[in-house]
Amino acid sequence: MFICIIYQSITLPMRISFELPSTDFIFYLEVVIDVMFLVDIVLNFNTGFVNKGQVVLKRKLITQDYLRKWFLVDLSSSMPYTWILAWSEGIGIREIEADDNLAGAISNTPQLLRLLKIAKLLKMLKLLRVVKIKRILMKFEEYIVTDSMDLVVTFLNITVKIIVIAHYMGCFFFYFGMEELRESNTGWILA
Repeated sequence: MFICIIYQSITLPMRISFELPSTDFIFYLEVVIDVMFLVDIVLNFNTGFVNKGQVVLKRKLITQDYLRKWFLVDLSSSMPYTWILAWSEGIGIREIEADDNLAGAISNTPQLLRLLKIAKLLKMLKLLRVVKIKRILMKFEEYIVTDSMDLVVTFLNITVKIIVIAHYMGCFFFYFGMEELRESNTGWILA
């Protein structure tokens, strides 16, 4: 799951901002990743947790704990909004998941163009999965007991956060530049 979160947190903003074409391999890979996260929700209802040093395995307590802590984040980031949108509009999932401006008849209607913008914004909810990385890294840091290793992990943690924020800012900046270019045929991208 960690690798899937990293993959989506890097590629999703890039594919949306730069409108990179989606190959069949990438499309099916992302469908598999989305299904994995939906299955993860079900598994989390059946996975025990530690409370005050005791492992809790009672399903009712597990359900209450999961609903209280992580369920909303998992559900909002794993819900296949674009699939639901495609189904409600009678469009194929492949067409609405593609980030390459949907060449052809689909991109000519204003309603579908608005629909595609909504789909792109809904895809950004997948970035909420990044919140789970903190929980994973905290478990990793528990195994590190020496001060020197703790310092290295802290340094790497800060470095990665700076790189990820710079990546997101660059992607969003380019996306809004392209939107300005589409609307007024001027902007910083032409300079």
